[in-house]
Parts: sequence; C-alpha cells; structure tokens
Amino acid sequence: MSDQLHVSLLQTAPRLADVEGNAARILEATPRLGRQAALCVAPELALSGYDLRDAAPDVALTSPQLAARLAPGGAVVAGFPERAADGAVYNSVGHVESGRVVFVHRKVHLPTYGMFDEARVFAAGADIGAYEWNGWRLGLLVCEDFWHPGLLYALCAQRVELIIAVAAAPGRGVFEAEGAARFASWETWRRMASVYARVFGIWIALANRAGVEEGVTFAGGSLIAAPDGSLIASAPEGEVAVVGTTLDRGELARLRTPAWHGRDDRPLVVARALLRAEGIE
Repeated sequence: MSDQLHVSLLQTAPRLADVEGNAARILEATPRLGRQAALCVAPELALSGYDLRDAAPDVALTSPQLAARLAPGGAVVAGFPERAADGAVYNSVGHVESGRVVFVHRKVHLPTYGMFDEARVFAAGADIGAYEWNGWRLGLLVCEDFWHPGLLYALCAQRVELIIAVAAAPGRGVFEAEGAARFASWETWRRMASVYARVFGIWIALANRAGVEEGVTFAGGSLIAAPDGSLIASAPEGEVAVVGTTLDRGELARLRTPAWHGRDDRPLVVARALLRAEGIE
C-alpha cells in the first residue's frame, strides 16, 4: 500500500487490427519508472484501433490474453475488444499487472450518432463498479461513459479516489486559445474533467488516442485533473506522447477541505428516485 501513485498517460496511435504491433508499441511507450506504485494508461481500443466493424470478432481478446500480451509492462490500464465466454464482443478497458487481470470494465454507453455505430459492433456493458489496487480505490470508464454523469456518481458513491477514463475521441473544429490552435471538440472534454474532479472531489485521468485512422483525426490532449478542478498534467493535441504526474493521498485530503460534498451525500435517496423514474416503487 502506498499513499502516492504515479500515473502516466500513454497517448498512442494504434494501427487498425494490429493487435500484436499495438501491444508492442504500448510496451515500448511504457515508462520504466522504477516506482513501487506506478500505473500506465493507454486509450480506448489501444490494442486494436477503433474502426473495427466486422473485424471485431477476429481481433477480440479474452481478458487473460490481454494480460499476457501486456505482462512485461508492469501495471497497465488499456482499452481492448474483449471476447466474453458467450462469444459476445465488448468495448472494454482492462487493468492488468504482471500478467494477471486486476479489473475489467465493459463500456456501458455505445454511441450511435454521427460517425459512431458501436452498437452494431459491440455488446453493451451492464455494470459499473469500483475496485482496490495497491491501497487505492479506482474506477474505470470508456469514452461515451464519461458523458453520463450518473456513472461517475455511482463510482464516487463507492468512494473512489481516482477515475480513469480511456477514449478514442476525434478532433472536430479548431479555434485559437491561449496562443495555440486547439480542437474545439476537445475543449468540452477538458471542461468536463475539471468540473467532475471539482464536484466529486477526486482525481480524473483521461487518456485519449492520437493519430489518423480511416480518415478520422483523433484529438489527443490526454490530461489529469486534480480534486480542486485544476489540470495538473496535459499532453499535446493530436500527437503521440507520454505525460504523467504523481498523486498524493495527503493532497486529496487537503483539496477536499473545507467542503467535500461526497461526505454528506445520500446515494440511497438518489437510488430510490431513479427506481421511481423507471416505474419501480
């Protein structure tokens, strides 16, 4: 158990359907930090690329297969197409450590608007849960999940300290900000991360992919937001990069002072209201 956790975001540009090559590139990008508590995070579908369509079943991995491919990388969180025991394929993110599976989250919300048609390719996940690793309380999300605050609330009700979100978010629109051109679409992600971190009193680590795939440019811009809403690490937009910082549990307590809203929250009140909204009394 450690009161410090070093998080590195691996802003990779995976090649479509090249599982072995993508795994090798993740391992190559994984910093050899030499720290007792170090976690590297690669983006959504980092093992396979995003636009899989009908190739998804051919490149899908079981969770143990994912862990075996990333075993030399130490502790790694990475997105991958997961083959379930019943043959269904999920858009998943797995936390692996030295060849073993620590935790897997299956993407709950599959976008079907604009360029997205994930519901045709993947089955939808049906659960959201926190887990313990090295004395830290963590939660995982995949891309569109991050746009649904209820999932973050559910994780925070389980007392997470850090939410890790992996994404394959395209860059759309460009505007000038702070002397440099930025993707207008990514600015919304940046603001959501800051607000979520501040409202829930947690760290947010958001790893987005870079590169171009099938004519789509991905935004990059991976970041880590602190419990006071400040951005404490940020990668360049659109480029392959590695960025990271060390989180300290003592700093979490300080930033939650004087008003941590989670302390006074009442999840059962919310749960009853949600059941009522679904017609369940």
